[in-house]
Amino acid sequence: MKARILHVQNIEQLKREIQLIGADKSTVDKLATKFFNIVIKVKDLSVKSCNTLRKTSSLVGADTVHAEAGVPGKQTKRNLLILGNISQLENIAEKIDHQNSELCTLSSDIKEIIYSSKSYTNFVLDLPRHKLNLYSKIHISGVINVTPDSFSDEGLYFDRERAIERAHEIVEEGADIIDIGGESTRPGSNPLSANEELRRVMPVIEKLNLDIPISIDTYKAEVAREALSAGCELVNDISGLRFDPDMPNVIKESDAACIVMHIKGTPKDMQINPTYDDVMDEIITYLKESIEIAKRAGVLEEKILVDPGIGFGKRNLSDNLLILKKLAELKVLERPIHIGVSRKSFIGKSLGLPLEERLEPSIASGILAALNGANVLRVHDVKATVKAIRMIEAIQKA
Repeated sequence: MKARILHVQNIEQLKREIQLIGADKSTVDKLATKFFNIVIKVKDLSVKSCNTLRKTSSLVGADTVHAEAGVPGKQTKRNLLILGNISQLENIAEKIDHQNSELCTLSSDIKEIIYSSKSYTNFVLDLPRHKLNLYSKIHISGVINVTPDSFSDEGLYFDRERAIERAHEIVEEGADIIDIGGESTRPGSNPLSANEELRRVMPVIEKLNLDIPISIDTYKAEVAREALSAGCELVNDISGLRFDPDMPNVIKESDAACIVMHIKGTPKDMQINPTYDDVMDEIITYLKESIEIAKRAGVLEEKILVDPGIGFGKRNLSDNLLILKKLAELKVLERPIHIGVSRKSFIGKSLGLPLEERLEPSIASGILAALNGANVLRVHDVKATVKAIRMIEAIQKA
């Protein structure tokens, strides 16, 4: 049994969620005139606990929706939705606590969800040489791919002098972080040796003396160790600390921060028919495990960011668009959200656009991600994105 918050914005989305758990479609009509701040999905709850929860919810003015009953007389598990506002859910959590072990666990889950839904997002990223107040504004991470085969810039910055020049441009354009990578992880790409990756990125990192932190985009502990020694302060690991078991120790030893990303498979095979029963549920579970992997190595939780991995083992339309739409559900992890949507193929396939025409939809996707809870946007077009995001923030502060 586990519970998680759903990002439900309208009655049509609620209808889909009700149908997914196997409830009677007529339930939607009964709920259509009501307003719910929060919708929580509970999986595999016993019939006895479902009945207790239904009665408790009714007492405080909230609602529950569950799958139709199974065979009479048999104890089966059901999926269930709890719909209410924060006050109602707080009352439910208190009333079901100590009822039984299952409801006691659910009570703790609901309290955790309430905590995250109240937007306790005063995240401060304390790096070895910089401090980033991620709650003060949306932070922009500018990308530099020191590769000959990057999908986004076709090797434009493979020349180290051009890469260094671009790093200084990114600072001038208003970026808060620079993300440097030496291996293309586009779909179908083959892994690169650590020696070759170091040969590409180290001459660039060693020549940079910037006023903003540098992130190394790698899943290899050997590369991360050298980059962190040369001045990098974050590790952006597309594997969520899964590909190299020594990575968490390297991050801990350097007192660095890390971005743990969700991926299904490897860059070589991740786009070969990826499938999900519930994409958000799987991402959240994976990222929770990545956080635990980091913490077991001694990495402080406040130094961990999470990334849903747009385009990494995701179906271009059905998964990537849904992740952006439901990004706020990642708030349950209580960690800053990092996301990269810039120029990616889901944009091209959504609108039928080649790479060179994806600027405006990239910015639009980034703005939506920011409005749905993203704290850091990883982008190629820094100047245009910074202007757009700062305008959104100015409106919000008015």
